[in-house]
Amino acid sequence: MEIWSTDRYAPMPSQGYVAKRSVMEKNEDQFVRISRALTASVNEIISEPTEMIYQRASKDFQIPRLDQLDELTAITRATIDELWLSQGKDNLMRNVPSLWEQGVNTLRDAKLISADDPTRFYTNSYIDRALKG
Repeated sequence: MEIWSTDRYAPMPSQGYVAKRSVMEKNEDQFVRISRALTASVNEIISEPTEMIYQRASKDFQIPRLDQLDELTAITRATIDELWLSQGKDNLMRNVPSLWEQGVNTLRDAKLISADDPTRFYTNSYIDRALKG
């Protein structure tokens, strides 16, 4: 199995969470807490042995390929290194403006969207608040 980022050919954000702006504005504290929890989980996956994380999680969840733990761990490590950290650890869990701009440009050039302003599609305000503690 080979894992690689599409950014070389079509730079754009990935693994996004989608919510209506009006819902987020009504529930700001909830979205900050969600961002904090997701960040803590991702940081644990990045820094701890994934075998132990999978074994612990398998007590509550069905995990595909758990019977092939070496392969599962290798896939996870490749995903972390090649995708999650593709823009550096400082940008983990953050929207990277240049990726959004390039992604919107690619979709607009393909006539899939007509949007001009990529900043209307994302915010870093909740993750920024979550990281400040």
